[in-house]
Amino acid sequence: MSAADRTHRAKPWVVAGYALAGFARPLIAFATSWPGVLALRFADRVGKGLRTSPRDALVAASVDPGIRGLAFGLHRAMDNAGAVIGPLLAALLLGLGWGLTDVFLCAVVPAAICLVLALMLREPRPDAARERSGLSSPSSVGA
Repeated sequence: MSAADRTHRAKPWVVAGYALAGFARPLIAFATSWPGVLALRFADRVGKGLRTSPRDALVAASVDPGIRGLAFGLHRAMDNAGAVIGPLLAALLLGLGWGLTDVFLCAVVPAAICLVLALMLREPRPDAARERSGLSSPSSVGA
């Protein structure tokens, strides 16, 4: 059972995960040794681990079961688009003569946008999420 399951709140974990991952990445610009880069990459991966399951639970609870595949497909498509556009933009900036440090620092812009969007999330009520998923409430079991 995850921490989000125990607290019955997904949004704080999603916000914390996006904040940790999003702001660890640009800090690589200031790393002066490989252990520093390793620590920042570790923080990035911990952030991803914190946010992934609660985010998926929010997506599942926020849409009707009939379009859940579409919602997850859209999320995956946007994730892949970012994975293509980010490196292409970085290559363009490097080609225009920007320094590597400046390019890494530019990564704070999408991180900030992502964090603002995560802060704007509204968690569905637990009973509404249960109704959408088709799960019965504990009080209706055996009734």
